[in-house]
Amino acid sequence: MLIDENVISLIVEKADLKSSDTVLEIGAGSGNVTAELAKHQGKLFVVEKDRDLLSMLTDRFRDERNVHILAGDVLSIELPEFNKIVSNMPYSILQQFFIRLIKERRERFEQAVLIVPYGFAKKMTALPGSGDFGMISALFMAFYDVDAFAQIEKSSFDPQPRVTSVCVSIRPKDLSLSQSRKTSKLLHDLFIHYERKIRNSLIHTLWDESSDLLGKRLTKNEAEGLVDEILAGLPASLTDKKAIIMTNEEFRLLATALLSWEQKKLV
Repeated sequence: MLIDENVISLIVEKADLKSSDTVLEIGAGSGNVTAELAKHQGKLFVVEKDRDLLSMLTDRFRDERNVHILAGDVLSIELPEFNKIVSNMPYSILQQFFIRLIKERRERFEQAVLIVPYGFAKKMTALPGSGDFGMISALFMAFYDVDAFAQIEKSSFDPQPRVTSVCVSIRPKDLSLSQSRKTSKLLHDLFIHYERKIRNSLIHTLWDESSDLLGKRLTKNEAEGLVDEILAGLPASLTDKKAIIMTNEEFRLLATALLSWEQKKLV
């Protein structure tokens, strides 16, 4: 649980909350962050699954009309509508939570301010070719811009975690401004259509979005030929996989191939 008042103030300030905001907090614990969030006039939904902590939160915030306590696991309960996330959520569910948002097409929140492990922050910002690149790297390359704005001392928590933590601000990416726009778009659609096989997903995007991505309209046969060119050299078994079951190494190989193709096209 986060106990450092300065860190709590820092992450709430970074969220730049307004009265029109609806905030989602996950894993509120004893409510230290919740108390600071509740000072703002916007609506606050707090998700907690521990029964003892739920009872404590209900008692602590029973007079706060803008605070709504939700019992259950954030990976499975029905989520309310929200436009911001401010949370010190359990580190073990970070990847699953973002995958859930994408599966449910709820990835376009306005901003998230989170506390994450340093290793997770490295994966969020890793580039193709890096040893840290994997599924979470591909996901954030496709959907979000990440600003790691503060490192948090272990003494800021009770009990103290084993790992160093980082505060990050996450905003949806404007693909039109992305330096790796084509790669980001292809990965974006790969996650959105996660039940499609990789090759089919890439063909669909390059065929459907060719005018925007390439400046000319491709036929389906041309899109197929281009995808085969991009994937040349990758294991044949990879192209028939679906994104949902790809390994970190497979995401690294695919993203590296996409970025290499994009950079050649830009030269």
